[in-house]
Amino acid sequence: MTPMIQTSRADAVLLRRAAPGDARDIARLYNQAYSMEGRAAKEQYPFPQVLEPGWIAEAVAGGSIAWVVAEAGGGLVGSTAAVRNIGGRRDRIAEVFGVVVSDEARMKGVATRLLDLLCAELGGEAEFILCEARTAEPGGWKVARNCGFLPVGFEPFAHAMPVGFESMVLTGRVVGDWSARPAVPPRLTPTAQVLALAVAGAGARFRPEGHGGASPDPVGNDPSSTPAGAPPAEPFEVRRDDEGGRRMLEGRGGDLDHRSGVIGLRPLEGEDREGRRYERPYFLGLQGDRVVGCARAVWDWTDRRARILDLRMERDGLQAGMLADTTRALLRMAGDGPLVVIVNVRADALGLQRDLEQLQFFPTSYYPGLIAVAGGRCDAVQYTHLHRRRIEEGLEFVTDIDWPRARSVIDQVLESRRCPPLTRAIRAPWSRCN
Repeated sequence: MTPMIQTSRADAVLLRRAAPGDARDIARLYNQAYSMEGRAAKEQYPFPQVLEPGWIAEAVAGGSIAWVVAEAGGGLVGSTAAVRNIGGRRDRIAEVFGVVVSDEARMKGVATRLLDLLCAELGGEAEFILCEARTAEPGGWKVARNCGFLPVGFEPFAHAMPVGFESMVLTGRVVGDWSARPAVPPRLTPTAQVLALAVAGAGARFRPEGHGGASPDPVGNDPSSTPAGAPPAEPFEVRRDDEGGRRMLEGRGGDLDHRSGVIGLRPLEGEDREGRRYERPYFLGLQGDRVVGCARAVWDWTDRRARILDLRMERDGLQAGMLADTTRALLRMAGDGPLVVIVNVRADALGLQRDLEQLQFFPTSYYPGLIAVAGGRCDAVQYTHLHRRRIEEGLEFVTDIDWPRARSVIDQVLESRRCPPLTRAIRAPWSRCN
C-alpha cells in the first residue's frame, strides 16, 4: 500500500501513516502529554496500552487500527488513531482516540491536519466516525469542529485526566448527508427527542409516540414490555458469571447485533497488564436453570465508569429487568464510591428508553444513523446513570465553549437534570441542580 503523505513547507511538518518502527516515539508522545504533577500517565490516561511500544507496534501492524503521525525536525511531534469498526460487521463505526501533539508543535494546526488525514485514511470504510473532544482545553473541541465533526452529546465524568475528572463533548462525522433520515424512524421519549433535535436540527422527523408499524430490522415485540420495576411473569435472576457469559456470547458466532434494543459495541478498551484497573464482568439472566439473557460490561476503576456494551436475550420482554438488575450489580461493585454507568440503545426502542429513564438514566448523546439495519441505518441514544455524582461537578473543568451547536447540545443534557445553561453553570453555584 502506498503511504499517505502530506507535507507543509511553512513549518516542515510531514504527515504520514504510522509504521511499527514508530512505536517507541509514539509512546513517548503519550507519556509526555499525560504525565503531570508527579503522576504517571498510566495512572490517568484511559488507554494505558498506548504508552507501551510493544502494544503500539502490534496494533499498527495488525490492521484493525488506523494510525497516523506527524513528523518534524527528525522526530515525531503528533499522533492519532482510530479503531476501524467498533460495531457489528455491517455497522462500520470508527472510533478516534489519542489525538496528541507535542508542546513545541502546538498551535500550528498539526492536530487538525492529523485528524483530517486519519479520516481520509478511513476513507469509504466508515459510515460513522466517533470522536471524544476534550472540554478542559479549547484545542480539543476545536480540532473536532475544524475537521467537520458535529456535536452529538455530552459525557459527564468521562475520564480521569491530568486536570481531574473531565467531561467530554462527544462528536460524530456521518458519511454522506447528515440530514438524511435513516431507514428506521426514531421513536423517542420527550427528553430524548429534545436532545435529538439539538443534535440533528429542526428538520429531524420522529415517528409519533405510540405509533406502531413494522420496521426493516425489528427490535422484537416491544423490547421492554416488562416495566423496569415490575417482576417478570416467571422468577427472574441476574448473577455475575464471566466464564458463562463469554461462552454464551462467543457461541453466537462472534458478531454483534442490536436486536435486544441495546447497541452492541466493541470500542477500544483499556488494558493494564500490571494492576486491576479494569474488569470485564458478564451477567447472566436466569429463569430457573435456563439462561435467558446475557449482558457484557467493561469497568474502569480509575475513571469510576462502567459501560454496558452488549445485551443478548433469548426472550423479548425481559430486557428492562435484565438492565435494571445489571445496573444494580454494577452499583454494588462500586461500594461506597461513585460510578457512571453508560448504555446505548436503539432510537426506535421507545419502551427501553422509558425503562432506563425510570431507572434514573438520562439521555446524554444522540447518534444519527449509528448502526446498520436492513435497507439503511438506525439512530441511537446514549443513556447515562450518575451514582454518587452530581452533574454540576462534571463541569468543573469545562471551558466556556465558543461553539454554538455544541453549547446547545450540552445545555440540553444539563436541562434534562434541571441545571442552568453552560454559560451560567460554569460561573454559578449549583443550588438548582440535582
